[in-house]
Amino acid sequence: MATQMTAGDDIMEQEASATLVVQWSALPYDVLAMIRSRVASPRDRVRFTGVCKPWHDAASCHPSPPALPLLLLSAWYGQPYGNPAVMKSLYCLEDAEVMRVQPPRAVWSNWHVGGHDGGWIALWQSDQVEPPNLIVIVNLFSGAEVALSEKQRTFKCNVCSPHGFLIHKIAFSEAPTSSSCVLAAMTNTCRVAVCKVGCPDYGWITQGCRQRENLKDIAFCNGELYGITSYGEKLFKYDIGVDNDDAPVITAAHLLVTQSYNSPTKWSINDESVVYLIELRCKLVMAVRARLLPPECETSFNLFKLVNNADGYRWAEMRSLEDHALFVGPKCSMAVHVPVGGHQGVHRNKIYYSSHRPVKNIKSFSDVVYLTRTDDNDPMYRRQDKRVSDDEIKSIGYYVKVSPCTPTWLHGFSLQSSSQLV
Repeated sequence: MATQMTAGDDIMEQEASATLVVQWSALPYDVLAMIRSRVASPRDRVRFTGVCKPWHDAASCHPSPPALPLLLLSAWYGQPYGNPAVMKSLYCLEDAEVMRVQPPRAVWSNWHVGGHDGGWIALWQSDQVEPPNLIVIVNLFSGAEVALSEKQRTFKCNVCSPHGFLIHKIAFSEAPTSSSCVLAAMTNTCRVAVCKVGCPDYGWITQGCRQRENLKDIAFCNGELYGITSYGEKLFKYDIGVDNDDAPVITAAHLLVTQSYNSPTKWSINDESVVYLIELRCKLVMAVRARLLPPECETSFNLFKLVNNADGYRWAEMRSLEDHALFVGPKCSMAVHVPVGGHQGVHRNKIYYSSHRPVKNIKSFSDVVYLTRTDDNDPMYRRQDKRVSDDEIKSIGYYVKVSPCTPTWLHGFSLQSSSQLV
């Protein structure tokens, strides 16, 4: 038999619902902290902060675990063609899905050439766009831009021709919000150039112009700048001093190591081979990537750490990353600590790399997994490489099929403060 509700029953039900809402917002802090610690997804962390003010306050007092890098699906920020709402795509390993962010206006018509913790990116405007060779440092998520003077924004070299000039990478000595931050650029004409954020009256100081052998990667480690040539054959350390006006100058370039990479004959050391420099536990590490000759076409990494003993500097081979994972790519590489048991599908002692060039014959690879499409509508795939030997560190690659605007890693950042992601 149906039960009729009186007016009093309806009032009691409304009061109970109101009490329930109050209880959700009045959960003890230790309970909120426990809930927060179990939220792994970056998107869900953002949603957690939006439940109510006590939940937001609890999230602020309970720091997130170290954020994993995001994969920027295209290094080119093309023209929005009058549509300011054009979005850039980022692949999130933690959620295994694509996030989209609306970039600030300053990024358009620029190439992504580097990054730093907290969402900071370095952008370069090629000589095919007017005005040419401009450099911008901006936060992709907050829209904040580092104030650079005209001399700092415009890359000029008095020795090399500006025509056909390329900036391959810009590395940061520290956060660009600091006036002591030194920017280092790797170009196709000058081996390396430096510029200090806090010196607006001075531009870029170059070193190694018109050298026959260009650098393949640069990185800061413990505040020191290093550069490496093809296949890790020559390692340079650059002494950066200051003049009487506190402007940065490269006072010396020390050749620390001259050591050929001795690869087995079955490995193809050609344009598929790439070398990366990474800071790992305050030590400089070199990762050399090579391709196995057909028909296998497998990828392998060899790792070395820089050691200094009585005989001088040399590369010592590494067999394990221990509690870290490496993320390497053409514009940015980094080491990330991974907790016991992994971090949302990312595991210790693994290398995650973004291919530096498109792979047109993707079907030649086995076990590829389609993930998504890039901003250029190019399909992107993931592939776990097969180990050639038992003591080899496993690697997982991210490939695009056609576009030359290959994916690149961005440093992790706190999603709970970003309102531009969708």
